[in-house]
Amino acid sequence: MRRSNRPDIIIEKNNQVVMILDAKYKRYKTLGSTSKEPYAVSRDDLYQMTTYLYHYGKSDKPIYGIFVSPAIYELEHNSFHKIGLVNMEIEKAENDVKKLGELEKVFVGRIENLLKVFES
Repeated sequence: MRRSNRPDIIIEKNNQVVMILDAKYKRYKTLGSTSKEPYAVSRDDLYQMTTYLYHYGKSDKPIYGIFVSPAIYELEHNSFHKIGLVNMEIEKAENDVKKLGELEKVFVGRIENLLKVFES
């Protein structure tokens, strides 16, 4: 039996995958070279994202792999493949629904800004 190679969210433009979003329920704050760094994306999660990029990406077209976690950081390992981290720091809402809505707008804005690379 084959394992599925399917991330949480795939964003396409003109029938080409341009962004892969993988939700993590971890306190990631940085993309580090090792998982020993506090709150750094683990080696296993980076390997998983790299696998998604190579599976869905074209060798000569840009594609982003984004970890979504409860700041934006980028790690480039190929000029067309970028891995980033976009957090929505829900703890800042402190049970305030209005503040949560504001944080959500900021989060969506970060994703929209990343997608502007694919406008043309």
